[in-house]
Amino acid sequence: MSKRVCIVGAGPSGLVAAKSLLHDAPRGTFDVTVFDSQSRIGGLWPADKADNAGLVHPRMVANQSKHTVQFSDLTWPQDSPQLPRAWQVGEYLARYRDKYLSGAKLRLGTRVEKAEPLVSPQLGWRVQTHSNKGETKEEMFDYLLIASGYFGRPALPPVASDDAQIPVIHSSQYRDLPSLLGKTGGQGTKILVVGGQMSGVEIAGTIASHLSSVVNSPGRSGHISLDAAKLVHSIYQRNLGTDQEIFSSAVAINGDDTDSPPYLAVSDYYMDFVRSGLITVSRGRLAALSDHAATLAQPNGMIKDVAAVVLATGFEASSSLSFLPASVQKTLALDPSDLNNTVALGFHGTYHPDIPNLGFVGFYRSPYWGVMEMQARFLTAMWTAGGPASPSIPVTIRDALAKDDSIERTLRLRTDSRASQFPMGDYAWLMQEFASALGLTRSAPPPDMPMDILTPARYVSASATKDQLAEAHHSLEQTEAVARAGLTNGRFVARAVFRSLLGEWKLDRRISSRLPSHPSGHFRGTARFLLREGTGDGREATFYPTVAAGQDPGWEYMYVEEGDFEADNGLTFRATRRYVWRYDEEKDKLSVWFARTDDPKRADYLFHEVEFVAPAAGQGDDSGGWEANAGHLCIEDFYDVQYLFNFKAVNLSDWSLGYTVKGPKKDYTIEGRYSR
Repeated sequence: MSKRVCIVGAGPSGLVAAKSLLHDAPRGTFDVTVFDSQSRIGGLWPADKADNAGLVHPRMVANQSKHTVQFSDLTWPQDSPQLPRAWQVGEYLARYRDKYLSGAKLRLGTRVEKAEPLVSPQLGWRVQTHSNKGETKEEMFDYLLIASGYFGRPALPPVASDDAQIPVIHSSQYRDLPSLLGKTGGQGTKILVVGGQMSGVEIAGTIASHLSSVVNSPGRSGHISLDAAKLVHSIYQRNLGTDQEIFSSAVAINGDDTDSPPYLAVSDYYMDFVRSGLITVSRGRLAALSDHAATLAQPNGMIKDVAAVVLATGFEASSSLSFLPASVQKTLALDPSDLNNTVALGFHGTYHPDIPNLGFVGFYRSPYWGVMEMQARFLTAMWTAGGPASPSIPVTIRDALAKDDSIERTLRLRTDSRASQFPMGDYAWLMQEFASALGLTRSAPPPDMPMDILTPARYVSASATKDQLAEAHHSLEQTEAVARAGLTNGRFVARAVFRSLLGEWKLDRRISSRLPSHPSGHFRGTARFLLREGTGDGREATFYPTVAAGQDPGWEYMYVEEGDFEADNGLTFRATRRYVWRYDEEKDKLSVWFARTDDPKRADYLFHEVEFVAPAAGQGDDSGGWEANAGHLCIEDFYDVQYLFNFKAVNLSDWSLGYTVKGPKKDYTIEGRYSR
């Protein structure tokens, strides 16, 4: 007779748990029912572009690549972006459900109100549910699996109140500037973002992007030792090429900072908005809000003229366990105040030995999907054998449980001043720990794919079908192709250049003409790259079918050049010019467009596409920067364009742009150098 399993949550964790119970155990071993209070699957991830009801903005870009945000046996579409948007993750999950979960009972729009152990936990669970239609039901299950998410609800500091005189929202609620500022009545000029970790940096960068777009658009694992901290700080500094001082002294990492546990945040544009001044960094803890001012503590201070507040203060997980009785919560050592280690669980966040028929998947602050999948397989294997105390449990699992100290480590970390940002952040180690316990061998790279890249597709289930193996192989092919292209032909250099152009540059340009009709001289001034949401101007359907069809054009820059031109004959005058710079992610192309003369904020027609020249084998950009070229025929005059982009690690340090123009009436060269 099948064992009944209640899964709470239909996000990635709940879906992969259901799939594992149905496919990694002998057919009929488990009868699976998945409950979710939402009327759709996906959890945090929106179902489509228009799904604004959840905790994640549909257009938010994932901070991990699709090669990590995936399961072992379902590859992403070939043309999907490397860093997918949230709605695309939702579509991936819908495909996963359709492919693997036909045998599960999905009870969407149904909240689990209460789950109580029967006499003793070994005898099962009484689960009470309440649907959106008002139906209350009580059912019995043999096992309870919690996949309701570590991000239960926004964690709000006591300064946030409903009677605040300015808008105060959590970062998960932010969608656009009008909805944020609607209550301000035009008062205040600053938007205060509280929090400096992942969501704080992400939301500050997003809001700054929206502000820039409005102005410039046309029309409208545990303990971190001192040595480990210094080592990781040095790795970050080496890979980033800077201690961040080049952006602002407020974000510099130096001196005693390198002794502290390192914290990582991801954003394309945050640091350059800090450099430009659109984002100002203030260190301190928000203590109170009054009128249009924020009072800071640790250290003391005040920020005035605040128009709105966005609380990037994370989430708390205890609400995801509110349906459990107090006795079970006590056994799990529930601590709502500890956002990193809310519960103390055995074997890397999967179960508690005192409640063997209660399991967890994805209940931790590092959403690596491969680990979720391994957690689901571990619980499936343990429950299939009858539980951790069963004599038929595999030896590899018994040995792993005997050595496990996950609960003790979790409790120690609660008082550890050197606890890491992500206590379960060692992805490679966790994957191998689970693989060893499951007796699962990491697959070797195929002969035609020699790079030893770690992805979930390297850990296919031992019971995988031919179709699942084919999905994994296709996934590895994608990952290998992307890595090879990046190493050999400069893929994504265009994106790296585009990202790093934001802000203001000092421009020094020499014009040398061989015809008296065009004066030679020197231009000195500035060039500003002003970020805004992409526009459709000039994009013909022939060359840009996706944009012409109404798909998201991404972001673009309004390029504004201003300065003084001093001719060799002594004549001096003020000069300005404008272009629109764009990056096409699907084509991995950087392009420059002429601005319209009647409306200089709008693009007119294509000037040129930038073609990057891959360096010779073994050289890389250390040999003198990334070269690129382009060409443009303007009636009878041909513009031969040459670029040289110099990087320091991931940041563009300086670059040059030169033209050679030849035609019946033109014969001159332009050599310009851009520096910060």
